[in-house]
Amino acid sequence: MAIGGYRLGLDFGTSSTVAVLAAPDGRVKPLLFDASPLLPSGVFAGSDAGPLLAGTDAERAASAHPAGFEANPKRRIDDRVLWLADREIAVTDAIVAVLTRVGAEARRVAGQPPETAVVTHPAAWSRTRLDVLATAASQAHLGACAFVAEPVAAAAYFADVLGKDLPVGRCLVVYDLGAGTCDVSIVRRTEDGLEVVASAGLDDVGGLDLDATVVAHARASTTSGGDAWGRLEWPQTDADQRAHQQLWRDARTAKEQLSRHTNADLHIPLVDTVVHVTRDEFETAARPHLDRTVDLTATLLRDAGVPRQEIAGIFLVGGSSRVPLVASLLHRTLRIAPTALDHPELVVAEGALHAVPRTLAAPIAETSPVGSGALPSDALDQPDQPVVGSRSREPNQPREPTPTPTPTPVESRPTPWPAWALLACAPVVAVVAWLIILTQEAFDAGIAIGLVVVLALVTAAAVTLARLWPGQRSAPEAGPPTRRRDIAVTGTVMLALFGSVASYAVGSLIASVMLGEDLVWDHMALGPRIALVLCLPAGVVSGVAIWMIRLGTSPGRQHETAPIESRPRLWPGWVRLACAPVMGVLDGLMVLVDANWPRAISLVIMLALVASAAVTLARRSIGRRPAPRTRVIVITAAAVLVLSGTAASYEFGQVVLAPLLVVRGMIVGPPVLTFLLYAALVAAAIWTIRLGAGPGQPTDGADAHHPGQPAATDVNSW
Repeated sequence: MAIGGYRLGLDFGTSSTVAVLAAPDGRVKPLLFDASPLLPSGVFAGSDAGPLLAGTDAERAASAHPAGFEANPKRRIDDRVLWLADREIAVTDAIVAVLTRVGAEARRVAGQPPETAVVTHPAAWSRTRLDVLATAASQAHLGACAFVAEPVAAAAYFADVLGKDLPVGRCLVVYDLGAGTCDVSIVRRTEDGLEVVASAGLDDVGGLDLDATVVAHARASTTSGGDAWGRLEWPQTDADQRAHQQLWRDARTAKEQLSRHTNADLHIPLVDTVVHVTRDEFETAARPHLDRTVDLTATLLRDAGVPRQEIAGIFLVGGSSRVPLVASLLHRTLRIAPTALDHPELVVAEGALHAVPRTLAAPIAETSPVGSGALPSDALDQPDQPVVGSRSREPNQPREPTPTPTPTPVESRPTPWPAWALLACAPVVAVVAWLIILTQEAFDAGIAIGLVVVLALVTAAAVTLARLWPGQRSAPEAGPPTRRRDIAVTGTVMLALFGSVASYAVGSLIASVMLGEDLVWDHMALGPRIALVLCLPAGVVSGVAIWMIRLGTSPGRQHETAPIESRPRLWPGWVRLACAPVMGVLDGLMVLVDANWPRAISLVIMLALVASAAVTLARRSIGRRPAPRTRVIVITAAAVLVLSGTAASYEFGQVVLAPLLVVRGMIVGPPVLTFLLYAALVAAAIWTIRLGAGPGQPTDGADAHHPGQPAATDVNSW
């Protein structure tokens, strides 16, 4: 390959993509997209089979048809498939649309295609993610592509463009606060170039989360317009979607303005009011997020064993690092003044061209994600693990080329019809099983085998639904991603349990009718009575479970704009705890009809519901206060909750059905005192678990810092 053509440096980001073009004479300039060096990374798919739009074209099209817009395809790279405007779009195709837009602008400016391109990627990306990026770059026809880790590109910019001193043996701390994540890396200069010594990141802290603090502050400052805020937070119509997207764009603009000025105004659509936001208010709301990034930086330096005297500097990159509080907190904690630029989002793209010299561009283009500081192959095989100790050779040992990755084909997620087919087959299989059981009188083995087969079918259907919808839908109605996951998982478990019971009960009823059974209650046999008692409530709960799976994965606004929570939500635990007494009532009904073996199933389900609720509550508390004694208290209280909650649920069914049970002589009187005793134990156990969380503790597990005080983690603790 001839050397001397144009070279393209490309940084594909979460919310924006940046590209710089290096001319043969060495001049470097950023590519402009609609007069801006930042190309929005969003893509738009119309309802027809037309091509995907990218950048500002996608944002303009989204104003008319919001359902076809995906703002952050990089954050969906693991989903493999997007669902836009009733179209199934491969994530690779979405990335190709963005990279193709960059390539077209590069060809227009240069008058010819660039000979080589250097594409950056996060240091801890797995090989699977890199394969997707490599496939997209190939399909976008960017030329011979080399790949380099983002912190290595930033370190090359620090040393070569800014001219900062980074001698051999010294390290640079690269603090990258982008739109979706915060990545901190330690890059060391060796005799052979730059290499990543250690890297760590937070997937739930980024510029989008800082935008969310602005929106949350505006929500708290608005006393009226509850219905309008409901439409903004849970948009259902196209008009609501447009208002929602406008709100978050204005929130991002307000955040950027607060980086330059002390106040900003935010207009709230639908509510039709203006909220005044000051820098102090924004920094107070954003500080818990930023404190976590600073603690991550200090912890990484300590764990990597890098002494303070080896640090050549701290380099802030990523658009969100412009927030003044970021540099202040890092300086206060690490006692080193960070290097901050006016346009930190341009650093990585230009640094990539310096990290991969022109003389090396041709051979590097034939290797895997490469360049100085490329990830070792063993690190690429581990998904999303921090890279620690990436050196695997002596300083003077020649660098061995890394094998070229074979791009993995993009697999589509399962389609809905297999799940519905499996769900529909469950009652049919139950009918066949009961016909065999009743005609052959194979009650012992037949009932168990039939129930296992039906349970397998319903569970497969529930898992298929849970796998399908999160891969293609967003779910604003359900809130942040952690909460949506809780909803989907809870719905899946409920559907598997209660759907199996409902299917088996319906199968028993249908089989009884086919064999001439009279379904009048006074003349019904034991089996049909049990089935009639079980089928209706179990069917209702199954419908609720399907609705919960759908709610946790329903279409709507992009989930990246919601504040991401790191701890489990409480309400799934309360829902499961509330379902346990319902099972107690069903158990009492089975006592009335002398059903012994179904009672065992109901007791197991009751125990599972209470146990899962106790685990959810305990997980919420453990970790918020790390004292060992507190952990023992929480675990002990959770165990008490499991036992007393199961007993209270059982006694609740006896109390509710006491009139019928007393008339039939099955119990002497309602066990009210016993129920109240167990209920008191349940209340005490819940109170003890909540006590373990401690008052005033941050819900994200970060240490609370007061303004004006240094962060808890200091450089002396490295």
